[in-house]
Amino acid sequence: MKKIFILMILGIFLTSCSNIGKREEITLKEKESLIVLIEDIKNNLQKGETELLEKTLIPSIRNNFAKDEIQNINFSKVNIFNSKPKFLGERATNIVGFNVQSSTIYYEVEYQLKNEEWKIVKFKERRR
Repeated sequence: MKKIFILMILGIFLTSCSNIGKREEITLKEKESLIVLIEDIKNNLQKGETELLEKTLIPSIRNNFAKDEIQNINFSKVNIFNSKPKFLGERATNIVGFNVQSSTIYYEVEYQLKNEEWKIVKFKERRR
């Protein structure tokens, strides 16, 4: 009787836990589209064009402030470095570095896939 009870409890436990790990994975095409978007934003910024970056920002108070600050920066003299994005669910993050003369500022950028389009959710300044 004890064995049957333990097997029933174990069966219920394993059944309920089997649904936890199910999530949709990002396809290779979606991953490549984010990598292309990051490179396009980087190239446009170095040309002084901020429209693509502004278009990919999700509207929020923090992003609106960042958008206003971005318009005042001359990126033509800034070296921009970025890491490969790390994907988790429908989100991705990467590190972006802005190098001006001898100082470098790092940002952690978080992206979200919305309607098959990548959007920037937030910038977070990161200490080395």
